[in-house]
Amino acid sequence: MQGSLDPPPIIDRDSNFKTLSMLMVGIVFVTVCVIALKDPPPNPGVLESSVVLYPVTAFSGLVVLLATLGLIRPSQLTLAPDGITWRNVLRTYQWRWNEVQNFRSYRPLGFSLSKDIRFDYADNPSKP
Repeated sequence: MQGSLDPPPIIDRDSNFKTLSMLMVGIVFVTVCVIALKDPPPNPGVLESSVVLYPVTAFSGLVVLLATLGLIRPSQLTLAPDGITWRNVLRTYQWRWNEVQNFRSYRPLGFSLSKDIRFDYADNPSKP
């Protein structure tokens, strides 16, 4: 791949549509689980039992929280002459160009529709 950093920096932000979709799905799951816990059926099946509903509610609540934070502070990848910066909801990571090598694309789960970029750390990074 060829390219340049003119005009630097190059910034790529997470999609608000994807984050909003995640937020809506999380809200739907939390709502359905709370309703099912509040008014349980007389003979609950496996999926309606509280053993399943409490963990699903907690996980869905975590999804809602992370999606809300993602709308406030979206993930961002910055390519600049001094290196790479990746900022997500919780942390910021930075690498200088001399610390990384061997960029390649991969599918996170092997069958995923999306592709990500992976790199290796340099064996002997030179001083800047």
